[in-house]
Amino acid sequence: MARRLFAAALDDMVEGIEQARIQIQQGQSLKGATGWGIPFLVMDPGVLALATLSGLLDYSAMRRDGSPFSAIQAVNNLGDRAEQEWHFALLRDEAPKLKAVLDRRVKTWNRRTMYRARKAMGDLGKPWPAKAKRLTGAKLLEIAVKHSGIFTIRHWRAGVKERCTVHLTDEAADSLHELTEETAILRPVCQPMLTPPDPWASGERGGYRLLKPYYPMVIPRGDQPVADDHGPDVYEALNVVQRTEWRINAPVLDTMRRVWEAGGGWAGLPHAVNEVMSEPFPVDGTEAEKTAWKFRASHVHRRNARAMQKRLVLLYTLMQAGELCDRVFYFPHRFDFRGRLYPMSGHLHPQSNDMARGLLRFHEAKPLGERGWWWLRVQFANCWGVDKVSFAERVAWTDRKLVELAARQPPGIDPFEVKDLWAGADDPWQALACLLEMDAATSYPGGAHAYPSTLPVSIDGSNSGLQHFSAMLRDPHGAQLVNLAPSAQPSDVYLVVADDVRRAVESDAKGALVPDTTIDDLPRQWLEQGIDRKLCKRPTMTYCYGVTQRGLMDALVADGFVDWAENQHAAVTYIGRKVWAAIRENVQAAADAMDWLRGVASVANQHGLLLEWSTPDGFRVRHPYLVPSVTTVKCMNMTLRAAVTGEDPSVRAHVQRNALPPNFVHSLDATHLRMTAVAGAVHGITSWMMIHDSFGTHAADVDELAVTLREQFIKLYTIDVLDRLRQQVTELTGEDPGPPPEMGDFDLELVRDAQYIFS
Repeated sequence: MARRLFAAALDDMVEGIEQARIQIQQGQSLKGATGWGIPFLVMDPGVLALATLSGLLDYSAMRRDGSPFSAIQAVNNLGDRAEQEWHFALLRDEAPKLKAVLDRRVKTWNRRTMYRARKAMGDLGKPWPAKAKRLTGAKLLEIAVKHSGIFTIRHWRAGVKERCTVHLTDEAADSLHELTEETAILRPVCQPMLTPPDPWASGERGGYRLLKPYYPMVIPRGDQPVADDHGPDVYEALNVVQRTEWRINAPVLDTMRRVWEAGGGWAGLPHAVNEVMSEPFPVDGTEAEKTAWKFRASHVHRRNARAMQKRLVLLYTLMQAGELCDRVFYFPHRFDFRGRLYPMSGHLHPQSNDMARGLLRFHEAKPLGERGWWWLRVQFANCWGVDKVSFAERVAWTDRKLVELAARQPPGIDPFEVKDLWAGADDPWQALACLLEMDAATSYPGGAHAYPSTLPVSIDGSNSGLQHFSAMLRDPHGAQLVNLAPSAQPSDVYLVVADDVRRAVESDAKGALVPDTTIDDLPRQWLEQGIDRKLCKRPTMTYCYGVTQRGLMDALVADGFVDWAENQHAAVTYIGRKVWAAIRENVQAAADAMDWLRGVASVANQHGLLLEWSTPDGFRVRHPYLVPSVTTVKCMNMTLRAAVTGEDPSVRAHVQRNALPPNFVHSLDATHLRMTAVAGAVHGITSWMMIHDSFGTHAADVDELAVTLREQFIKLYTIDVLDRLRQQVTELTGEDPGPPPEMGDFDLELVRDAQYIFS
């Protein structure tokens, strides 16, 4: 059914594009046709149709919670894809000799040859105007909605604003479980590379060879310009990470396929079919019974929406992994405007979900050695969430599991036979990959220490935002909470916050009057549901990145923590205020720094300037928060409003003020990552799995990585980064924003012996 649905959608899309072409040829007056007409007259309808459907499916799979995406986002995405297809078609038709050279000698293709090709195409090779791209994208979206049967548009109001969002139709959503990785339509534009990515350098674009014109080193925000001149170590760090050679972990891929083909529903995979209500709607029931049924049905609908998105991501991941099996490949990377590192390919990459990370292994093999074998066992415990105890306890926990494994199965295990040893882990697919690696190591003829391992082993920061604030402020209390100081056991700031919240709720449960709510029974209900570190982890983690109290509550709802409550608003308001108060009590120094940073932004706002600063390694951060002009995109029966930068834009003051604290600390954790990559390469670390505050490499190199991480962290914060920002803002605005908060007495040198700062 799924194949027929998508094949029919493609045929119907082609027919819709042909109809638009005929209307233009017949001279009919069509809204926006002066912008989108030429591509429809010139380009292959099949190419446009496939690019549209695959683009919309690719974009929908990026939604983490299965939610719809805005129509203007779809329009921009489709306009970009149409422009790329246009240029590649022109390259084929207008520069056939150059295309032939490309086909024969891919490694000779670079920015210069692409420039010559586009120059040879004359005016047709120039970038499209922004309005033309939007009009083309709008027309393609309209045809997809009208003809494909896969997508639909809904209009709704959020306060005074009207929203327009794109949704999968019910038929398409129900068919997703039948798709396989061979379905041709599920093909993201940006795939892993089979040849090393081109290096980035000042004035030279790297990464993909053919896609250079469309992907600058710094991801732009809309059509606002970004800085493109940075320090040499910035480019070197990017090149170091993207030189990593990767392979697919074939046994994990085989197991993942078997689980999915059996219907899914365990080991983190979604069910292959939607959940249905166990009882019909009570037509003749009371109003209370009908309300209760609708309440249960809303939760079923929400769970199905999340499962649908997970299915789509899984299908993309399986498709890409199947195509790359037995091949060496690379992930080109680039930065966001704050300097954070991101892979350019979609779905299957080192920063994706547990499924994707479990499928990835390094191509290069390194013997484990005694310490690598030790770190491999730490990794397995970490995958199970046994990461709040000492390293020795983690290794002992893993050793007990290995004894159990040896007693049940000989080497060469069948994952289905021992699924209790990995499927219930916090990160089941990474746990399986680690279990298989340990099994192979223990049966290796030369012993486990000699085993040539290719598995990435990662060590993660303990609440990265608070770590960086505590270091820059020399805050002894915060440093202790996030493991900047030596300790026999790792500290857990999320558990500290959860304990404070639990005590506050227990106190309310004993009192006659309950604050923060009119529902007296809420404290008891929350205690029955359980108040643990999982509830408090995301709020605490995001506090130092600027989450508001309202945003904290919204996240608790989105993550399903109040699904049990009949009055979700009351439940989340009550617990949200408790969590917020507990966080602020424990991170007061960071809160003071964030308040000071907002004041710095206010100084820039008073002068009407976008904030700019340079990180210690030379990355230029430029805020992109300008007040947009609104342009109307009209196309047949659809009218969309798009934000663009006007000729003389002003600063979005409230956005810049709230965004500076998270952006500043993000720019610093990104600096630490880049400094670590450059220094680690000098010390022989050749393979990297980087996720902002998570650093992975070969097990044999983790000791070297751990030392490098701490050394670069100390080096970074030997600089007074807050005073440095103060000086840069004074130079930018001509006004001194005032001194930053006073530093504490924490000794940074203690970080050298803080073994749990990254663990």
